[in-house]
Amino acid sequence: MRWGPPNSGIKNYGLEIEDAKYANVPLIQSIFGKSVEECREVAQIAIKYPIDMLEFNATCQHSDFVAVENNPKLLRSIIKEIRENVQTRPIAVKISPNVGDPAGFAMTLEKAGS
Repeated sequence: MRWGPPNSGIKNYGLEIEDAKYANVPLIQSIFGKSVEECREVAQIAIKYPIDMLEFNATCQHSDFVAVENNPKLLRSIIKEIRENVQTRPIAVKISPNVGDPAGFAMTLEKAGS
């Protein structure tokens, strides 16, 4: 069952991203996946396009893969995996204000490579 807003997936966004680059503004691609491996794969596809930054959506409630912001160990492993495979772009992590210690959480993520 699909819960999120419908989209055609990262592989089909190529033309839209290429067109958006002509707007001469920074392009940030938000990504998510159903597993650590899928997150890595989506990130690797995303950097083939002329984007300036990746944003990993750790708050995604629209997936059977739980909101990973509630699992710091899993989130660290995802960010490390993305960072090891995507070394050429900055990575931001979207977290909700409901994280118990946002500053501490952010420092942990920074150490993981975001």
